[in-house]
Amino acid sequence: MWYRYYITIPRTTDPVATTRKEIQLPEGVITGVRVRFPPGSRGRVYTAVFQGVHKMWPRGEGNWAWGDDEPIEMGEHVRNITGWHWTLEGYPLDTSYDHTVWWDFNVLEAEYAEPYTTVQQLVELLKRLIGL
Repeated sequence: MWYRYYITIPRTTDPVATTRKEIQLPEGVITGVRVRFPPGSRGRVYTAVFQGVHKMWPRGEGNWAWGDDEPIEMGEHVRNITGWHWTLEGYPLDTSYDHTVWWDFNVLEAEYAEPYTTVQQLVELLKRLIGL
């Protein structure tokens, strides 16, 4: 299921002090990530997603996503555990207006990502019942 979050990056934000917004993702496996930039940002608005202090998207030290009226999609396979802290961050360079950037996460929820967990628990229960 896709989960959408946004971050509004004010025009006065300094790159040293990025705008931050905490988000919560459900437990499961993140299978896709998409970031959508508004028209008019002209590649002057930068954004990234952090899990704790580790930058997850886009990967690489110093890399930030940027664009103008376009989506950027990334295929993924990242496990998410309840309680992990996710943060959207962004900053502009010399922009005249505030900009809202949308982040979408395709999460395969835990109950669908791990279909055999219930079967394994049932097998263990049966083994205990018959004394194995």
